[in-house]
Amino acid sequence: MKKIMLTMSIVMMIVLSACCNDKKPPHRAIYSKTSGYGMQYHIVLYEPFSDGGAHSISCGSWNYILTHIYTDRLGALNGSELIWKNLDGDDFPFEEGGQNSSDIHVVIQNNTIKVQGFSYKSGNDTMNGTYTVETSSPDSWGVPIVKGHPLPSQ
Repeated sequence: MKKIMLTMSIVMMIVLSACCNDKKPPHRAIYSKTSGYGMQYHIVLYEPFSDGGAHSISCGSWNYILTHIYTDRLGALNGSELIWKNLDGDDFPFEEGGQNSSDIHVVIQNNTIKVQGFSYKSGNDTMNGTYTVETSSPDSWGVPIVKGHPLPSQ
């Protein structure tokens, strides 16, 4: 009986470790061909988001959630100089989590977009990081896109 329990434990550890070793996809971004809100640039940030949190028994899988930002200029910007929209087209709820958009710093370049000072964090996922600007279609990245934006939590 002990051998059966030991064998089952080993098998479960192998299965869980294989599941949990799914590599986190990179932060990605695209320059959209459409503008909006009277701004010259429309950039879509693709943030990796795990649907299996640190306290979850299952490992979950990786998805991308989208954040749209609109701006009239590139370079080093304060977060309050941008219009932030979630996947549903709603204003990003900074105030709900005590975040002030002026605390966010964004550097927008041709090949990368760097976000710092964003206090929203959910599990191991955060919007802070360097987003590589892609020219390929998001459909070719092999990571599903969430069809609704989860609310940020602290």
